[in-house]
Amino acid sequence: MKYFLTFIISMTLLANCTFDKSGLSENINNSNNINNLNCGNSIIENDESCDDTNLNQTRCVDLGFTSGYPGCKSDCTFDLSLCRDFCGECQPGWGKCFNNNIYQCMDAGDGCGNWQLSRNCSQDGKFCQQNDNSAFCSSSCTNQCSLDDPSFCSDDNTALVTCSEISINSINCNINTIDYECDTNQICTAINEEAQCIDFCQNICTAGEKKCSSNNSSKLTCIEDQTGCSYWEESPCPPSTVCKIQEETAVCSCQICETGNTRCNLDQTEVMECQETSENCTDWVATENCEIEEYFYCAPQSSEQANCQKLGNYCEYPIPLSSTAFQFTSSDFTTEFSNEFNFSHQESCGSNLGGASDLFLSASLYQGQSIKISKGSGLDIAIRIIESCSENTICLKSSTENELVFTPFLSGNYTIVIDNFGTLPGDNSLTVNIEPANNICNSFESEPNDLQNPDFFSGNLGAWCSQIIPSNDVDCFQVLLPDTGNILTISTTDILQADSCPGDTALQLFDANNNLIANNNDTDDNECSKLSPLLQPQLFNLPGDIYTVCTSHYDNSSTIPEVATNIKINQNPIEILENNFDNCDLTDWENYSTPANIGSWQCNGIGDVTMKISPDSFIVADYVLRTPTLDFSGFNHVFIYFEQRMENNNTGGQTSANLKVEDGTQTTVPYSSFSTITSFTPVVVDLSEQAGKNQVNLSFVFSVPSITTSGHWEINNLHIIGY
Repeated sequence: MKYFLTFIISMTLLANCTFDKSGLSENINNSNNINNLNCGNSIIENDESCDDTNLNQTRCVDLGFTSGYPGCKSDCTFDLSLCRDFCGECQPGWGKCFNNNIYQCMDAGDGCGNWQLSRNCSQDGKFCQQNDNSAFCSSSCTNQCSLDDPSFCSDDNTALVTCSEISINSINCNINTIDYECDTNQICTAINEEAQCIDFCQNICTAGEKKCSSNNSSKLTCIEDQTGCSYWEESPCPPSTVCKIQEETAVCSCQICETGNTRCNLDQTEVMECQETSENCTDWVATENCEIEEYFYCAPQSSEQANCQKLGNYCEYPIPLSSTAFQFTSSDFTTEFSNEFNFSHQESCGSNLGGASDLFLSASLYQGQSIKISKGSGLDIAIRIIESCSENTICLKSSTENELVFTPFLSGNYTIVIDNFGTLPGDNSLTVNIEPANNICNSFESEPNDLQNPDFFSGNLGAWCSQIIPSNDVDCFQVLLPDTGNILTISTTDILQADSCPGDTALQLFDANNNLIANNNDTDDNECSKLSPLLQPQLFNLPGDIYTVCTSHYDNSSTIPEVATNIKINQNPIEILENNFDNCDLTDWENYSTPANIGSWQCNGIGDVTMKISPDSFIVADYVLRTPTLDFSGFNHVFIYFEQRMENNNTGGQTSANLKVEDGTQTTVPYSSFSTITSFTPVVVDLSEQAGKNQVNLSFVFSVPSITTSGHWEINNLHIIGY
């Protein structure tokens, strides 16, 4: 990351100028008229906030923000779009795409965010996609920009960013890349809505003012140059001295510290004590080495005192994970790690573990980075994941089964708590393994993301992952169905295992106007839900549009920490057979009865044309309407869609309507039976058991079992689809 210090801008000083007012309006107090005349001459006049490249030495902090530099609009007012309301470069937890890389905003430990490279999407043969303040790698391309877009400034205001085209796997995609880096004495800012590199002067101090540097190693004196811009001039203190403020001025003193105070050295391996040396001077002297014992380190007890403490024995000072392939080993866990954190809030952090010994590990994780924590050997353990060191903190996930897999939904620092759980073996030893875990997620929820504020999920195949909490939490995202006729399938699973269910989920599908199209809270008596044309016929032949999918907990009784909502769009499925019977066309169809010559299906030309069988009474027979021979080879899935209406008038038996399948051996197999239906209703039947066969016939069979039975069956809009 490139940083800049203090820059200097040249300013034109006007003196001894006269102005001829003749011919001008007497309305000299109209500032708008004056601005219209003078705005754009790079001189701050009247009530102008800025003018062209002249920002009047103003920073965003001067305007109530925390960082950044404003731009200047064409009406000589500030452009505040580059100002920030957070410290550092970004808000911790944010993600962004740049140069086809994912950058995560990480907390450096001071609450301020800095961008860190977390993943190169190009190495995975994918494109970086950004949704608001989150980013993920995807096989499909969503253009970040247009090649005609103007350049804009980088987050640190040191470079101009432009739109460029890259190609991966023969797919072209537009991404944002650095076009030009500003010189070291310049910053990037927006002038008249156009990004430019300009010289900049910060009027940061008063001439003659003195102070010490942040590390007290130098004296700083405020100097004003000939242009009126001020800056701090640094004068390093001699060796064995520090800068101190005495009588409102900065001096270099050999009184480096206050006698008796202690502190840690920079790498926290030694305790340093302030001692007198000679000639009324003091200095820091190492008095204790904390690395003599494993996991010990130097930690401050207060601003003036420090000592050696057990690393990992305190929530505030956990053992940092050097990587997500990490192993912790202790030969006497219960002795080395005492219980300093009680977890009195059992409801959120699991069962009461009594006098358990606590170990704290710190992991810096980016959004969607799953890790597995498990016991290798020794003591049985309980595992908890928390965000902050507080007795009232909420556990993000917990387990007493010696194993836990955790996936954060925001990038940040997380604390892993390991507790002794169960009977102690004789040696009280413990080995804990931490390793990466793969998940199926393409993108993650952001909050709020309800029906009014949904996320957007792009691509034809993948999983959008969310965390469902009690009290009516509904997590929604939008998905684009590109064309009419595509097959849309939606299901919920565990984010780590696509064939398992994380809890009792419910799904809802809304159209672009937020009208509910379909919903499902489970299927086949399990706890996970699914939406597909095979279960909800109204989903067949959906028009191309943007749809909203919402995932929730069926009874809102408990948290479902890691649920994947899987999206699959089968584009351009093949229409194997289609007949709306509008022209009464039955070419290559068979229409007969058993016994023969009893009756046949008729083309009903009243209103919408349909095929209808309405047999006479007092005749027991089957009436068959048989399709041409169909080729299902080359397909993994096949289904039939049609609309039907059936009426039954029985006194001694009930008519039945059956769909039968004949494969290449001409064996008739009853496939399904339908109940009496008095109005046209869509029907979808899965024929995937016949997928791959090249000779299949389907028959609509209306059966009259008794001479006292009559009725009719009517079908319309037949489609047989393969994909």
